Amino acid sequence: MENRIVELLSQLVGINSVNVTLSQGPGECQIAEFVANYLNALEMDAHIQTIDGQRANVVAVVPGQNRNRSLLLNAHLDTVGVEGMKDPFTLRPVGDRLLGRGAYDMKGSLAIMLVLAEYFTQQPPPLDILLTF
Repeated sequence: MENRIVELLSQLVGINSVNVTLSQGPGECQIAEFVANYLNALEMDAHIQTIDGQRANVVAVVPGQNRNRSLLLNAHLDTVGVEGMKDPFTLRPVGDRLLGRGAYDMKGSLAIMLVLAEYFTQQPPPLDILLTF
């Protein structure tokens, strides 16, 4: 599972999702599309909410055994700027760390959430898990 998380993290870091209000970044639309496509490939009903053409959210539900209860997991898709960074969109190991724009805030958590969703397609959780990005 760890290898899958690192593989996904590398793909996520490779997507420029610098906030449109910071450093004239492209916004979250490309990474939102990646996340929604990933979840839809798992046969989840993921929806993209586009805001002002450059900002986006993704909403999905991992169906649980008890549909009357739910747990909300949330992660943001945007990152801060990349000024002064060398190869910001390449995940690379440095010692015992993985570096790249957004690796720790918050694309690492995002990768874990996606792998968790994949796991729960085989083993339904006890309650619905609402995924919001």
